[in-house]
Amino acid sequence: MTDRLTTEQIVTRIEAGFSPHMAKAHVHDYGDKITFKVWSAEDGSHLFTVPDLLVHELQVAHVLKDILDGTRREVEDKVAGRFP
Repeated sequence: MTDRLTTEQIVTRIEAGFSPHMAKAHVHDYGDKITFKVWSAEDGSHLFTVPDLLVHELQVAHVLKDILDGTRREVEDKVAGRFP
């Protein structure tokens, strides 16, 4: 059986996962969902929002990692001007 991440561990991984940019996670819907946003380290502009992820799905470490990896790629593309 796989150990499941706590909500606090999920938030910590999200908020630490976009250096040098800043990320902030918000738990809502009675602790069932997480939304997070990423802002530019250079000028504080909004780069990306990931809405309404289910906490119970993110408690599996590889699922959270896959989401963070994909979001990082999209943020990097946006910063590099490869997509709007």
